[in-house]
Amino acid sequence: MPQPFNTAVITDNGAQLLTRAHAGEVKVEFTRIVIGNGSYSEEERSVTALQKRTALKSQKNSYPLSDVVVHSEHSVKVTALITNQDPITGEAIINDGYYINEMGLYAKVKGGDDSTEILYSITTTTGENGDFMPPYNGYNPAQIIQDYYATVSNSKEVTICTDNQAVALAEDIEEIRRKLDEDMGEVREELAENIGGIRGELAENTGGIQTQLTKLTNDLAEKADASHTHSYAGSASAGGSAASAVKLDTAAAGSGTQPVYFSGGKPVACTYSLAKSVPANAVFTDTNTWRGVQNNLTSTATDQSLTANMGRVLNNSISSLRSSLSDDIISLRSSILNYKMSGLNFASGISVVGAGQ
Repeated sequence: MPQPFNTAVITDNGAQLLTRAHAGEVKVEFTRIVIGNGSYSEEERSVTALQKRTALKSQKNSYPLSDVVVHSEHSVKVTALITNQDPITGEAIINDGYYINEMGLYAKVKGGDDSTEILYSITTTTGENGDFMPPYNGYNPAQIIQDYYATVSNSKEVTICTDNQAVALAEDIEEIRRKLDEDMGEVREELAENIGGIRGELAENTGGIQTQLTKLTNDLAEKADASHTHSYAGSASAGGSAASAVKLDTAAAGSGTQPVYFSGGKPVACTYSLAKSVPANAVFTDTNTWRGVQNNLTSTATDQSLTANMGRVLNNSISSLRSSLSDDIISLRSSILNYKMSGLNFASGISVVGAGQ
């Protein structure tokens, strides 16, 4: 069970520093908490005797401050981690156990050098011996989160001196976790909105692309391969010579001046004749129904056709687009899954085994 301490007493040096702070000359900066195993008689425990002290009777260890909290308008609560193991290096700092019979709070002028540091206040245990601080056994460190209340002129102007030796306490880490959870909640909401928007755009774009793919597929199905042959009548192979043919039952049609046309697969004489030879420079005004053919995908012509080869190029592009869309969707799903599985790890390495007053 933790042993109680008497009410802390401000030393004469602490009172002088407090007076200067009241006058507005300086500001107070608390620097560290010290503990010791000195024994005090009833006379030495008196307020008058403690006010004159400039150090503990038998100081054993010194600890940096972890936090300062306003307790009232004219008092603050400073906190330190009392332990037998260095929380930074992991090395033992107490090899011989002792009873914590005395405790002191050091302070200095804010911004001043170390020579201005003084024992600001001191307290002793109410009983013969205080809590026992055992030596570090190499496995389980003993730890006490020690709160120390001190009187000041203006609690809003008090600071603590921190360095790389100060440690984060369990409640500090819990507060950080709480704030991180709040921030992560906002991030998750924003991310969910963004993902929803991306999904909507993907669905819209995929629908349009699918429509285009369907149309292109149907158009390609109507085209012949770029290289193809036909089998003639009676031929045993494509492109071979015809073995037989049906003779036209019209022996003659038309003449040197009468053109012919085909009707039902048979030549028929036109009803008009060619009365004169066509001059070399003759110009025909009949409507031209011939369509040009483009073997590229860069032409802007609207009255020409694509070759079957360009149909093949389009088909390859469609296949590549399908593969790219599939990879992007898989990558997006993987990113979302990895994000959901990610988390935060905190390992303070701190366990509270006792608490001072």
